[in-house]
Amino acid sequence: MGHIDEAFGYLLSEKLLESNGNLFYATEFGKRVSILYIDPATGVLFRNALKTMEAGREHTVGLLHVIARSPDFEPKFPLRNRDLDQAIAFLEEHSGEMVLKPHSKSYAEYDETLQDMRSVMTLYAWIDEMREEQILSRLGVEPGDLHRAVDNSDWLIYSLGELAKLFKKAGLNSEIDVLRRRVEGGVGKELIELTALQGVGRVRARSLHTAGYRSIEDIQEAPADKLALVEKIGTALARKLKEQVSRY
Repeated sequence: MGHIDEAFGYLLSEKLLESNGNLFYATEFGKRVSILYIDPATGVLFRNALKTMEAGREHTVGLLHVIARSPDFEPKFPLRNRDLDQAIAFLEEHSGEMVLKPHSKSYAEYDETLQDMRSVMTLYAWIDEMREEQILSRLGVEPGDLHRAVDNSDWLIYSLGELAKLFKKAGLNSEIDVLRRRVEGGVGKELIELTALQGVGRVRARSLHTAGYRSIEDIQEAPADKLALVEKIGTALARKLKEQVSRY
C-alpha cells in the first residue's frame, strides 16, 4: 500500500486530485492531463514551467528544454563527453530563453541541465533546418531516432499548449503554436506558411523562399512557368501549387 499511498499523496499535493472524505475526484488539471495521455509528472513540469513564462519574451530553446526534460520525451539523447563544450556554449548562447533555469550556485542543477542539452540541441538543429546527415555527424543522432523524437515532441508541445489554455496563459499560445509548426516541418518561422502547402517540405520551402516566393500570396501572383524554374519544384508541382493557392 505504500506505493499507492505515495502516488495518491503526489496527485493530491500537485492538485491533480482533490478529496472529499474518502472520495477522490480529478481536478480540471488532472482531467486534462488524463485526456492528453501524458505522465502526471509531465503535466506538473509543464504547469510549473508555464507559471514562470512571460508573454513577449523569446522562449524557443527554453520550451524545447521543457519538452526534453519531461518524463514522456523519448528517445532521450544523453550528453556524451565529446558534446560537453558544445553544450556549454549552446546553453550560454541561449540562456535568456531558458525556462527551467538552474540555480546559479547549484552545480547539481547546472549539470542536470547540461545533461538535457544533447536532446535540446538535436531538436533545435531540426527546426534550424540542419540536414539529417549533419545532425548524425555533429550530434550522433540517427535519422530514425530523430524522427521518433520529433513525432514525440509534436504531441508534447500540443499538450503544453492545451495546458496553457487551461491555466489562462493566452499570451503564450502563439509562441507555442509557432514552435509546434516548426517542429512538425523542421523549419524556421519564415517557412511555416509555405510548408502548409501539399508537396512542400522543408527543402522545397527553402528553395521557394530563396527564389523570392515567401508567402501563399507570392505563389498566387507568380506564373506557373516561373515557379517551375525554382530548384526542386518543376512543372508538375508548380501546377499543383497554383491549383492549391487558387482555393485560398
